[in-house]
Amino acid sequence: MRRKTLPVAAAAVAALATAGASPLQAHEPVYGGIGATVARFNAAHADGPGKPPVGTTYYRVDGTRKGRVEDYHVVVGWNSKRSTSKLLARLTGRELPSDAKLVKPYNGHCVIYRSRWLGRVIGLPTIDVSAPRHAGWNGVWAGRGPGTGCKG
Repeated sequence: MRRKTLPVAAAAVAALATAGASPLQAHEPVYGGIGATVARFNAAHADGPGKPPVGTTYYRVDGTRKGRVEDYHVVVGWNSKRSTSKLLARLTGRELPSDAKLVKPYNGHCVIYRSRWLGRVIGLPTIDVSAPRHAGWNGVWAGRGPGTGCKG
């Protein structure tokens, strides 16, 4: 019995390897952060009226340029005390272009990145990420030069 199973299993593995991607194979998510088209940004993020339910984050577009997201902010339904590090995580990471380079580290109010890709697609290569330690406006926006809107 074992001899018949082994060739069948080997043939199945070979067929899968040569057939290409399986429909069950996980696909890399499409980029939906700053500079993404509005449709891709909205598809990648939850939004709704008012305050989000506990444990949910709403991403709200505040401005567009050339059909792409130029700036946005988040509204968090905190399930614990507000956390600056968790807020920064929601505003950076997969929300920034893959070529984003740190220009100015977090100073208690904001952090600045630069992206050549963002400069090409919307003409604004600087990314300001605002996440004040104390409650206040937070968000991500694109600009022309370093620290366009970053205080602190």
